[in-house]
Amino acid sequence: MNQRRIFLLALAVFLMVALACTRSASGPMPQVSGAEQPAGLPTQVVLQQEGQPAEPAVAQATPTPMAPPPTPVPPTPVPPQPTPVPPQPTPIPPTATPVPPTAPPAAGEHTVPSEYVLRAGEFPYCIARRFNIHPDDLLAANGISPWQYYFAPGTRLRIPQNARPFTDFAPRALQPHPTTYTVHGSNETLYSIACKFGDVWPEDIAAANGLPLNDAPLPVGTVLHIP
Repeated sequence: MNQRRIFLLALAVFLMVALACTRSASGPMPQVSGAEQPAGLPTQVVLQQEGQPAEPAVAQATPTPMAPPPTPVPPTPVPPQPTPVPPQPTPIPPTATPVPPTAPPAAGEHTVPSEYVLRAGEFPYCIARRFNIHPDDLLAANGISPWQYYFAPGTRLRIPQNARPFTDFAPRALQPHPTTYTVHGSNETLYSIACKFGDVWPEDIAAANGLPLNDAPLPVGTVLHIP
């Protein structure tokens, strides 16, 4: 009797187990909660339902927004630096050495020129007395005859520098001086008046009377100081 009960009980347990296995194979799989999911599986998985093909699960990755590229900042222009110029020394103007005015030559200290141009009222003997040159040497140097008496103004004479002195021929002075002289003729000039005194230079007469040296006729009645 007891064996029969045990057999029936075992048979009932077997049937229950078999029935449970049959239902498990034919029915849908139970849903697994997130807490019960196995480790290592993605969170979003589409489970295969009964009668539908399984679709691969795709993990939706959220794209990370990219930051915009930085705006390039132009370099700040650096103004050119001026090249320092060393200070220039202030030029010192040279001190001009004052040149004393040339004093007119004293009587008898004139330089005898190598050539001379006759003025109105002058002649070779007058020039020989003034320059203290022997008249024969002056005439010979210029090929002039002793008998020639007229010489046009502008005649050029060559003055020999190694001639004998006029005093070998005659005294140089024709009138004593210093003295005064009154202009008588309308054609008298400083040069013709100098010839009347022989050894007086017209430059000395002009300087003694404050007159310009030229061959212009002097006014009649002019009183001149003859040095």
